[in-house]
Amino acid sequence: VQVSDTGVDADNCYFNDSNGNIIRDGRTDLGKRKIVQYVPWANSLDTTRGHGTHVAGSVAGKREDADGIVDGMAPAAKIAFFDVGFSGTSTLSIPNNPTTLF
Repeated sequence: VQVSDTGVDADNCYFNDSNGNIIRDGRTDLGKRKIVQYVPWANSLDTTRGHGTHVAGSVAGKREDADGIVDGMAPAAKIAFFDVGFSGTSTLSIPNNPTTLF
């Protein structure tokens, strides 16, 4: 599934990956457990407000360990994430051509 928001905290229990860190340069790695693509359009963080982490977790979060409460709506799905928000602000950076998101 594709999610666009303020970023994803990859250390969150719903996204951490024992296969190593996610690649945050737009490349796709289907070998990753949960986040298979991360496009850092705005930046590559979600460390302050956590909205993107919350949204992506609600959609497709899946706990790798016993932390957390419940999994997302589609826990078997993998995520292609497009970061459109700047961490620590309420500012979004939407591409001029919205087809860039998909």
